[in-house]
Amino acid sequence: MEIDPSYASAYGHLGRAYYDLRDWEDAIPAFRQAIDLGVTQVEYYYLLGLAYAFLERCDEARPWLEQALEIEPNAAPAQEGLDLCQKD
Repeated sequence: MEIDPSYASAYGHLGRAYYDLRDWEDAIPAFRQAIDLGVTQVEYYYLLGLAYAFLERCDEARPWLEQALEIEPNAAPAQEGLDLCQKD
């Protein structure tokens, strides 16, 4: 079964499923695809950033977490991700 390559929300949901399974490596491309296709849900930005952070790739995490805060300044998970990366 394939995902319609233009169905952005499907990629976001797939990313969330991988994220919930703590499969950060597979969550990243799914979230990136959703965002590239125009999904603007803040959740996908900070979950993408957190996935990078959990893989100790904070240089890649920070821009996504910062974008999440630009979209929603009160996005606590985004701030928590930045705090996690400051420990690096």
